[in-house]
Parts: sequence; C-alpha cells; structure tokens
Amino acid sequence: RRRIKFETKITPVMTKNEGLVSQVMVQLTDEESGLEFRWTKDKFINRVYIMRELFEKYSAGDLDLAALPQDHDPFWDPNERS
Repeated sequence: RRRIKFETKITPVMTKNEGLVSQVMVQLTDEESGLEFRWTKDKFINRVYIMRELFEKYSAGDLDLAALPQDHDPFWDPNERS
C-alpha cells in the first residue's frame, strides 16, 4: 500500500486575456518520498482513468505492481515536480 495524499489547492495563474486568475489544482503528495505534484483538473481526471485501468489489471492478476516502470506510474510525473 502506498502512502499518497490528495489535496485541492487554489493556485494563481497568469493568463493572456484575464490577467491573474485563481485555478483549482490537485496536489498529490507521495508521503514516502516527499515528492509533490500539482495537477490541473483535466490531468487529474486522466490520471484517475489510468489508476482505474491499472487496478483492473492488478485485480485480474495481469499486473505485477513491483515491476511497474516509473514512467507508467500514475502517481509520478517527471514534468510536474514542485
């Protein structure tokens, strides 16, 4: 079992047309490694879809989570580290 925590955060974002606006983001914290990632709503929904797919494969016995490469891990994002 992984120690992952999700929180919603309000983040200021600069836009071309509207200037500074607030955007709701989802912050994922991996409590084992201390890494934090902030995702937009769309990215979070996409990751939930991937998590569900992996869970189905795992439940069917078709997936060894210990052998899952880091770049296929829905809880890790090399481009979004904060």
